[in-house]
Amino acid sequence: AFMVFMAVCLNGCGGAETAETKDERNGAAYFADQMKEEMERQGSKAAAEEESKSHVGEKKTVKIKKAKDLVKFRDRVNDGEVALKGILEADIDLSSVCSESAGNWIPIEHYNGSFDGGGHTITGLYIVTEEERPIGLFGQTDTEAVIQNLGVKDSVIDGGSYAGAVVGECSGTIANCWSDCQVSAITKAAGGVAGFAEEMTGCYNLGEVTGDISWVGGVVGELGRSIADCYNQGSVVGYDFYTGGVIGLLGDESNMPNRVTAVNCYNTGTVRGEICACGVIGEFIGYDDNESLMTNCFNKGAVSVVWEGIKSFYDNKYVFRDQELGGLAGKSSRNGLVNCYNTGTLSSNQSEADNFFVGGLVGRHYDRMYGFNYYNSF
Repeated sequence: AFMVFMAVCLNGCGGAETAETKDERNGAAYFADQMKEEMERQGSKAAAEEESKSHVGEKKTVKIKKAKDLVKFRDRVNDGEVALKGILEADIDLSSVCSESAGNWIPIEHYNGSFDGGGHTITGLYIVTEEERPIGLFGQTDTEAVIQNLGVKDSVIDGGSYAGAVVGECSGTIANCWSDCQVSAITKAAGGVAGFAEEMTGCYNLGEVTGDISWVGGVVGELGRSIADCYNQGSVVGYDFYTGGVIGLLGDESNMPNRVTAVNCYNTGTVRGEICACGVIGEFIGYDDNESLMTNCFNKGAVSVVWEGIKSFYDNKYVFRDQELGGLAGKSSRNGLVNCYNTGTLSSNQSEADNFFVGGLVGRHYDRMYGFNYYNSF
């Protein structure tokens, strides 16, 4: 620009234009154009980088064959490429990455992409913590996340709030995933596959699941909307309330519950709870009559509740003096059963609860404003 300015001044002052000043002027104009193009390019790049992180990496696919590949994938997601697509192309052993001596696995957080396990299995996953946070291979996933075709076995997931082998807390979809390992939560929501999920299909659990407080399920601790074609064969133990062979809590305990469904789900594992226990769903909260249904579900596992005395929960000191024990659901509201059955035994030690509700299908239907309906169920 300076050279162009000098050439213009020379012409304006009557200086003779030489070949040299002409070349300089042309060169300066060329570089000025290049600079303008580069500034525009940098501006476009900066604008693109300002897009939501939920779209970063969405057109990229990472193929994962070794433990180090999975670590790199996790680090990229945790660094902001939350929509990065992952495909597992081999079984992965994480024992070289996380163990009692090596430390905890750092979960994949805020994932919003598609992860396909390809039918492969992850072993050696290790997380033991007293922190109240979602734990699993994935910690938290967002609404557009899809995790499918993945198994986790021979692993330890212990602690946290919302604990699951595959996902701690999933706001997206989980399909065709399974667990055969030890999973436990120190606060709410423990499930073999997921601590919490909105939707699940084709998932199962073979391992042991335990929970210190609420919402303990063989497949999922707490489920927001729908579940289909899922089952549990492992043992499930809850030390407080809402313990189910497949699901701890289905629905929403708030004043605006969702329409929820459970279809083609079953349990054959043993279930032990304290306040509320059942073969399939610990607590089942629907929307209203006949819209929220348990359909084609059954239990064949032994279910029991053990009275450990009256306890106070949370800061506001809620006190639970009741127990519920059911073959299919321990406690229910605003829902119905269609084509369901229970053949598992129901038992308890000597209960000192003020009220003890036992039912072959449902222990207690507690909302008098809505009827409880069942059809072709026994």
